[in-house]
Amino acid sequence: MVWLRKAADQGHADAQCFVGQCFRDGQGVDLDVEQAAAWFRKAAEQGMAEAQFHLGQILNSQSLSVGPRASPEAVKWIRMAAEQGYALAQCGLAELHLNGDGGEMDLKESAAWIRKAAAQGLPVAVHTMAMMLYSGIGLSQDRPEAVRLIAQLMEREHAATKDKDMTEYVRGESHAFMAQALLTGQDVAMDVRAGMRHLRLAAELHHALSQTRLGGLYLVGEGVPQDSRKGITWLRRAAAQGDPMAEASKKLEFAAGSDGLGRMVGKALLEAVRGDAEAQC
Repeated sequence: MVWLRKAADQGHADAQCFVGQCFRDGQGVDLDVEQAAAWFRKAAEQGMAEAQFHLGQILNSQSLSVGPRASPEAVKWIRMAAEQGYALAQCGLAELHLNGDGGEMDLKESAAWIRKAAAQGLPVAVHTMAMMLYSGIGLSQDRPEAVRLIAQLMEREHAATKDKDMTEYVRGESHAFMAQALLTGQDVAMDVRAGMRHLRLAAELHHALSQTRLGGLYLVGEGVPQDSRKGITWLRRAAAQGDPMAEASKKLEFAAGSDGLGRMVGKALLEAVRGDAEAQC
């Protein structure tokens, strides 16, 4: 860290960006967002796209914590990085336009930027593009293409060399999507066994809705052997993440000792979960 700090003090943009990351993440130094922003700004002003994006993200978080929209300066830095071809910035800019956080909602602009980021293979961008294609929001609806893109992400996850950009979030969301498609036969041939495998993987990756769904399946004995205790365990894990449907598990301890009650609760829960899963796709 000492030598990196010296290089940063001498104006080396790469070192300045790295020091900024250390302060942002609290690696080797005390976490200090203001210091992080200051170091990112030094590198950003030299034209470094990665630093521009990180600075924009910090400014964005700060502005959204006190108001409904990102500050113009945050959007400016993220756009500058995106225009240099930095995929994460392109994805971030697409999200700002999609949600209207950077001003007025602009689905056309969002789609244009997400396509650029997805074309570079950024997993979170590919996933977002797939969801836009599936829902028809921002892009013409094409569910088979959405399924194909998610299936490609799954292939990358299982590649011999793990893709470092395949974050837990993207993996969990992708497995949950495939589980929904395979268990319901939506846009793919129904395959309960494969669907359950994806559902379990999503649950193990802390995807709260999948944990709730798996808990309900255990309570009912659908796709898995009926086991009220395992069902309650998965519901507890989902509730710990704030899933509102799983919150009820805190009041259903008695169901673990009654298979009949467990099945009744599970059926009601699964109906709600399936409706929510379909709405999210």
